Amino acid sequence: MNESFGSLGLVVMAALAAALGDQELALARGTETRFAVPSAEYRTIQEAIDRVPDGATLDIAPGVYRENLSIAGKRLRIAGASGPGPRTEIVAADEARAVIAYGSGGGGALQDLALRGGTFGVLAEAGSRTGGDVELTIRRLTIRQTGSGVYGRFSKLELEDSRIVATESHSVVLLFCGVYCSVKDAFVSNAGGAGLYVANEAAGGAVCDPETGASLCIHDSAFVANEGGGIMIIGGAKPVSIRHSWALANRFGGILLWGGSDVTIDETEASGSLPLDDGRFGDGIVAVLTPNLVVTDSITDSNARSGVAAFGSTIGLGGNWSVCNAFDMNYETFAGIPGNFVKLADNTCGCVGDPCQALSSGLEAPPALP
Repeated sequence: MNESFGSLGLVVMAALAAALGDQELALARGTETRFAVPSAEYRTIQEAIDRVPDGATLDIAPGVYRENLSIAGKRLRIAGASGPGPRTEIVAADEARAVIAYGSGGGGALQDLALRGGTFGVLAEAGSRTGGDVELTIRRLTIRQTGSGVYGRFSKLELEDSRIVATESHSVVLLFCGVYCSVKDAFVSNAGGAGLYVANEAAGGAVCDPETGASLCIHDSAFVANEGGGIMIIGGAKPVSIRHSWALANRFGGILLWGGSDVTIDETEASGSLPLDDGRFGDGIVAVLTPNLVVTDSITDSNARSGVAAFGSTIGLGGNWSVCNAFDMNYETFAGIPGNFVKLADNTCGCVGDPCQALSSGLEAPPALP
């Protein structure tokens, strides 16, 4: 190396350190700032959160930590132990609070953690009904025995390769999705409410499924044995893509759409839906006031009521199997709008491959859960 250039480089880096600070210097070098927890400097996770710079990574050692974490005004990556060895588990110290709560300007990433207890596993509490500024990536998390697993208003959410089980209420609740929200490779089961509940009220944003142009994506995920339905989406501001997923043995219904617009369901199974205790509902896929739903190459099997139901909705069907349901397909007029099915390609119905029949029997549309 040229000695004069090397000396100049040291001077420049020293100047950057003085002007920008350690974290910005690390970014200028193309590295990241990492801190081990616990350590002599940071005895608790919250102490590290409060003191490390924006953009830092906290490497949390294996073990059980009884804390309620609060993150605002900075974006941090909080990483537990990966691999087959002992895990990093955070248990709510105060059961009346979230295990991890994000305030205004908070965000970053959570990965390789187990969360348990509290009112929420992960809470994005900043924002209003019409906005949220928390951008968060969640990977390889296990959340269990909490009120709701993931709840709040997000500017952007990526929930991937995670398990959320045995929540008291809805497992995942997205009250606002600004840029986009993506759920991929998730397993959600045994919720006291819906497996996934989305208020789809924010138009615009980036695309998470280039093939469909959707900004709300649910891919390669399973929603099993939830008491308030597998997937429930209310509103139609963003295009929706549900692909390569399963909604199985959910009470109330498998996939429920209320007031959607452009929704695509492809290579997905919604089967074994159970009625409520009073005997009502139990559809595989049901759309209420959804003018443009397309269902392709999907299966609805052994649902207590209808395989696919259209209440004031138009549903395009192609390459589907609707087998051994009480009704193959059900259409009803709702709010003065007739239900309608459009054949896009051949579909197979009945327990022995009979031709499909769409029936109207005055069935009741399921309500939108609060």
